[in-house]
Amino acid sequence: MTLAKRLLSRIPAKSLLIADRCYGVGAFLNEFLTVLQDASCAYLVRVRRAKGAWVDVRFWTNLLDSKSYPAGELLALYAKRWEQVMMYKQLKIDMRQAPLLNSHTPHTTAQEVASLVLAHALIAQTRMQAAGVAGTKVLGISFGKTLVLVRSLWLTLAAGHGIITKKQAQALTDQMLNFLSDTLLPLRRQRSCPRKV
Repeated sequence: MTLAKRLLSRIPAKSLLIADRCYGVGAFLNEFLTVLQDASCAYLVRVRRAKGAWVDVRFWTNLLDSKSYPAGELLALYAKRWEQVMMYKQLKIDMRQAPLLNSHTPHTTAQEVASLVLAHALIAQTRMQAAGVAGTKVLGISFGKTLVLVRSLWLTLAAGHGIITKKQAQALTDQMLNFLSDTLLPLRRQRSCPRKV
């Protein structure tokens, strides 16, 4: 929360701030309302629910024109935000498999982070290719399985350098994509309390 407060002054003008329920409290909203108004920004913030009592999911927003900003579209934007949260988890936890970066200087830290971003982009590209083979959406392809298989393929190709031909390397890559396309993630279960608009 403290870091978020320090970043408020850096919010670009005319942007939309989408925040989860951690920030859906009056004290935080009060701080960034002035910043958002000065920068002509919009916000969509999920509000914390009352402890111990079930309430519908609620949002605070300054996008009040329902014709220009239909509630269904705002809800879809919030759902997209969660996909980004999952991406950051994949980048910070799943790919690194360590609690801290290994770097010891700002320069090597930048290199390590850049390599993680590049590797994540390659995994994303592989998932997209497998989704194309399967004829499904990319979210139907497991990030974890893709990561394991791509790592294994890279090691195999590195160990087989000079032994494995380009044709064989391509066949191994195609086999991996076919395997991923045959092991799709199950459909996400229906919510017990669906989001309502």
